[in-house]
Amino acid sequence: MKKLWILLPAFLLCMIGAFALRTNAAELPIDVDSADYDCGPIDDGSYYTTTWFDEGAEITISSGEAIDGVYIKWESIPNPWTLKAGDASISAGQYGFLHEYVKAGKGTNSVTIQIPSGGAEIAEVYAYSEGALPDYVQQWQPPYERADLLVFTAHSDDEVLYMGPSIVNLTHNNTARVQVAYMSDQYLTEPFRNHELLDGLWEMGVTHYPQLGRFWDLYSESLEEAEGHNDMEEVKAFVVETIRRFKPQIVVTHDLNGEYGHGMHRMIAKAVTDTAALTGDASQYTDSAQKYGAWDVPKTYLHLYWENQIVLPTREPLSDFGGRTVLQVCKDAFEKHGSQQGPTFWVDDGYDDDGNRNDYQYSCAEYGLYRTTVGTDTGNSMLENLVTYDEQERQEAETATQPESETQKVPDKEKKSGSGKILWIIILIIVILLIIVIIILLMRRKAAKERQRRQHRERLRNRDQRPQRTEQRPQQSNGRPQQRTQQKGSGQAGNGQRPPSRRTVDRSNSRNTGRKDNR
Repeated sequence: MKKLWILLPAFLLCMIGAFALRTNAAELPIDVDSADYDCGPIDDGSYYTTTWFDEGAEITISSGEAIDGVYIKWESIPNPWTLKAGDASISAGQYGFLHEYVKAGKGTNSVTIQIPSGGAEIAEVYAYSEGALPDYVQQWQPPYERADLLVFTAHSDDEVLYMGPSIVNLTHNNTARVQVAYMSDQYLTEPFRNHELLDGLWEMGVTHYPQLGRFWDLYSESLEEAEGHNDMEEVKAFVVETIRRFKPQIVVTHDLNGEYGHGMHRMIAKAVTDTAALTGDASQYTDSAQKYGAWDVPKTYLHLYWENQIVLPTREPLSDFGGRTVLQVCKDAFEKHGSQQGPTFWVDDGYDDDGNRNDYQYSCAEYGLYRTTVGTDTGNSMLENLVTYDEQERQEAETATQPESETQKVPDKEKKSGSGKILWIIILIIVILLIIVIIILLMRRKAAKERQRRQHRERLRNRDQRPQRTEQRPQQSNGRPQQRTQQKGSGQAGNGQRPPSRRTVDRSNSRNTGRKDNR
């Protein structure tokens, strides 16, 4: 019995483990080849080395196992391109993602990337088997149509260093829709930093592709110097258009003093504050108003702003981030920015482990409400006095039946994939239940046999203990047994044998008497 109880959990764990192995994808060892091109740099696991491919070039990726999908890190965003897998031709690149995963479908050990018009430069390429992809494989979704939070940052890594908690607190458990917009495009100066940018965002739970600006990322020590690199009026137009496009309920951006004084930080903060009251006026910046309509942002926050301050939580464990805290997630995200590591910058919420204020001046947890149309905050949540777009849509669906929007439709292939996983889960549950039933029946059968053996042993024990029939003599008053005396006229006195019956004695007497008479 004990062995069965020990083996049952082990068996169930094995079944669950086998199912997990069945549904988890693995990174495959691959051979990458293309005529006239060196493919070594795109198969070395580093985005610091790249290879340029001209239009029409083909890159063949082969493996000893079936390839279900390929993951490509482009050095620059290419035109739409094609992946060939067996007889299938799969269109890709429609959304302009720098990191792109394309599902090839099972059954082929070789796929081919066809380089589109204009050519393309690749940094890394990987292949995976069928199943759930590892967390580090970035499957980006297009930018939101409507975002609850829109974060404006000057350049890559600022979204982590100074605005990380505003992002993670809302990506946690999909609390709200988070969209990030960058003023600069790192490709213009340091292309590898766009890879760091995407890796850091993904680590913080951002899954909708960021918007990259069109401005140069050049260090400047003052706002005036920054305006010498980029036109302020163009930056303001960019901010207004971005706000009208995403229609955010919350906007967060840099400190007005640029944290440690960076001119680009000051520039984007000034552009946001100068246009905060103008985005809802269609007569201002008319080009974007005609394209997206006007939008008045309900709440605008600035990092380290001194009025209406809030301090976002950073030390609570987050279940969907593996138990890490907001602060730890932000630290891990900053590590993705390998080029920025060193003694100059680090992630800090301004407090030590005991909750006491430390010497760090640029706490990533502190913000101030610069402008609001929905009232001031009474707590430490940016969502106070707001209803998220997901909740609004849920409430609308409850009151009226609406056609499913195109953004919510799931492609047929994804539906089939989801149905297949559900089927496997149902089969696994049925198998486990059957095993449990069989084990219970076997245990009951064993218990019944054991009960029968106990009953049999009990019967044998009772039979052995049953007293034998022995004739007991009556006790005299002094405790000694009375001795039987021979009846008069019998010839068996004192021999211990049973005396003859009265009838026998009488007959013998009668015979003796008769004989005497005859004589």
